[in-house]
Amino acid sequence: MTLFILKLAEYTKYPFNRYKSHGRHSAEEFRNDWLAPALKKNYEVVLDLNDVTGFPASWTEEVFGGLIRSHGYTVNELRNQLKIDVKDFLIEEEIWYHIERAVK
Repeated sequence: MTLFILKLAEYTKYPFNRYKSHGRHSAEEFRNDWLAPALKKNYEVVLDLNDVTGFPASWTEEVFGGLIRSHGYTVNELRNQLKIDVKDFLIEEEIWYHIERAVK
């Protein structure tokens, strides 16, 4: 598996909008156009969330829960293929919470 580093700050420094219809730099767009394609190429993705201001729960839920709901990933697949690089470990915990909760 090839290692791929994806930096959220290159997409936006201010994640806010949940859906494309809500405006630019949405969670839906990031998931569909950046994160899911990297995962689909069977990369081991290191998602660098540093140098970004704020992580609204609706944004993180749409990106990460949406990988389960819209792209058919399992929790185990994501645990094996997706690594989160963020200084605040609570953000990483929230991400995995949204992933696991999306299964139910």
